[in-house]
Amino acid sequence: PQEAWANHWSDVQEFCGAPAQEMLFCGMAIGKRDESKSVNSLRSDRMVVDEWTTWL
Repeated sequence: PQEAWANHWSDVQEFCGAPAQEMLFCGMAIGKRDESKSVNSLRSDRMVVDEWTTWL
């Protein structure tokens, strides 16, 4: 459901006043990390969210 608005991208783009060359994206992670799985020990460098996000 969190991506349901993607089918109406032009309405969302118009409502937000987003330029045509920008992509609007929404993501959400749901669940609980399993500490026993080695993949969950991976840590990567990340940019501060405000460096690449425009909050509407």
